[in-house]
Amino acid sequence: LCSQGAELLFAIQKLQQKNSLSDTKQELIYLQNQLAPLAKDVLKGLARDFMAPFWRALASNLAATFYDEQNPDLNVVYCYAQIMLWPDVINSIHKIPQWQQHPALFSQLAHACYQDNQRIESIQILCDYCWLYPDADSFMPDDNNSIVAWNKFIDLELDVKWGWQHFPAWLLFNEPGLAKHIQENSPGGAPAFKALQQLLLAEQENGEVKVDLRLQLQTAHKGIFNYFLNRQV
Repeated sequence: LCSQGAELLFAIQKLQQKNSLSDTKQELIYLQNQLAPLAKDVLKGLARDFMAPFWRALASNLAATFYDEQNPDLNVVYCYAQIMLWPDVINSIHKIPQWQQHPALFSQLAHACYQDNQRIESIQILCDYCWLYPDADSFMPDDNNSIVAWNKFIDLELDVKWGWQHFPAWLLFNEPGLAKHIQENSPGGAPAFKALQQLLLAEQENGEVKVDLRLQLQTAHKGIFNYFLNRQV
């Protein structure tokens, strides 16, 4: 334990002497594989506070707007996430030019928003991901209601094969109130979601059957329309 404590103290002394890092990739490997596990072993619940200046120092030596898919951990987003600085994670992702072109950033942003008590924003990002990357690997939502909905959707998909891009519509079935908050902004469009959203909002507000909107949903996606009818019974 004494030698481990000495190693932590030595790391602090080295940090205080450094103005810049000559090899950021090597520093990342050191923090991930050596210093962070050691701090967790020795300091337990205080490890994050100990590691904070090291992750901040690495972040300050990285280009704030740079993201390399070949080195997904070597960026300021990852550094801030290690010490749970969720507003900084959110701001850092938004600073990356055309960040939406990097699918992996969606799950990081959704998680950061949820941890920062921005539930609707987190769900919106999840929906945007579904529409923009319908063939990509999915990521598990953070929100409990959304997780329940996701598990039900997976069971449904075994039979009906709606496709990942229709999970946002499924979210509306499980939580109709989201229809007031989620916006469809994807270039490819999501006509079934739009039709279901308009239908739910209109019938919730007026309490009457909207035949024209029901026909619109039927045209957009017959399976979703049939599910809508069955759940009304």
